[in-house]
Amino acid sequence: MLDIFNAQSKLALSLLKKAEQLLDEATKKHQEPSDLVEYCTPRLHDLLSQEPQAVQALVSQLEWPKQDSKTYTRRRLLEADNGSWSIYVICWLPGQYTPIHDHGTWGVVGVLEGTLFEHQFACTYKNAAAGQYQLVPAGVTLLSQGAVNTFIPEPDHIHKSGVPKDRAPTASLHLYGRVMTHYHAYDQESGTRTRLDVE
Repeated sequence: MLDIFNAQSKLALSLLKKAEQLLDEATKKHQEPSDLVEYCTPRLHDLLSQEPQAVQALVSQLEWPKQDSKTYTRRRLLEADNGSWSIYVICWLPGQYTPIHDHGTWGVVGVLEGTLFEHQFACTYKNAAAGQYQLVPAGVTLLSQGAVNTFIPEPDHIHKSGVPKDRAPTASLHLYGRVMTHYHAYDQESGTRTRLDVE
């Protein structure tokens, strides 16, 4: 299940088990993305704030990027048998960012350590048939340790996340409404988007 964890990581595994139970409960009770994030958000916040030792145990077991790496690490930890949800963890070193991207589903993100910078983008022009998408910056949100943020797919949430060069390494836990095997990356200069297949 979790090859990045050792046998001593009972606290970390218990935290993930509770996150798994949360998603099972949410997807049994709700279908609408807005209802799902409303259900999950306070519960994930409580889980992270009430179990700091488990959070630190999880952080201590994570696979961080190497110092000379240009990219963050992204690991799928758990997923539903029916594909209705998945749990990922992402670790950034200073200066690392995702591409501008969407998700195609709902999601709830909790910060385990550090401060995550989220830059939002608004799509002011869209011609999907021609593959044209004009994006403009639409604000930035700083998510400190323990903070929880959400998104839903309609309209699709377009953003990039990461950590500036002068900030501390950051790790975040991502709950998604599907297994994130792909998403769209956007090129702001050319006004195009590309499907990216990922693990």
